[in-house]
Amino acid sequence: MRVRLMKEFGYEEALFGIGLSYGKVSGYATPEEAQQHDAWSRLGELAPTLALYGAGGHDKFLRQIGVVLDITAPLYWWKQMDAYKVSTVAQSESTMHTLMKNPITKDCFESGKVPDFYINFLEDLRQDGDFVKLNACLPQSWLQRRIWTGNYAVLKNIILQRENHKLPEWKFFFNALLPALGHPELLPVKQPFSRDDTTAKSSAEDETLSREG
Repeated sequence: MRVRLMKEFGYEEALFGIGLSYGKVSGYATPEEAQQHDAWSRLGELAPTLALYGAGGHDKFLRQIGVVLDITAPLYWWKQMDAYKVSTVAQSESTMHTLMKNPITKDCFESGKVPDFYINFLEDLRQDGDFVKLNACLPQSWLQRRIWTGNYAVLKNIILQRENHKLPEWKFFFNALLPALGHPELLPVKQPFSRDDTTAKSSAEDETLSREG
């Protein structure tokens, strides 16, 4: 599994918006202008409290902070991630267009989840050009790459519902994503996270997440 933060955007604009709600920045034309005054610092200090403990309406603030992620994950994980459809969009590698192009090896699956004999069986189907049977026999541990766009409100919901989930991929997802975010203090993280937890994978490429890519 691989997770990379491609882009994060909208924090200053979202903070400016919540400042308007409280009448703190109404005299300023732009977030850049507001940042020159003490009111901006006070808004920044107030933001985590509003995001974590405020009424549900403050999710408007979180919904304006966007994230774009590059995620390669097994299909069984994507089935759960796909539950979060509101305010999200994803584009993926098409099975129809990519399945027959490259050899099927153990690197195509979440590590250690598929025995060698079955991988060889799938590769034989690919070499025979039997797309229909190959697609039908593809295990849920097949890794699919998607570019996923969401926001902090969606991440908040994911954390509340999945932080202690039994699938280890969720722990990996949080340990990879949270240290890379610009404002993790806005999210309800109950358990300490560590990048060290992401190094247990079989290769360095499986563990990395960074702003720059």
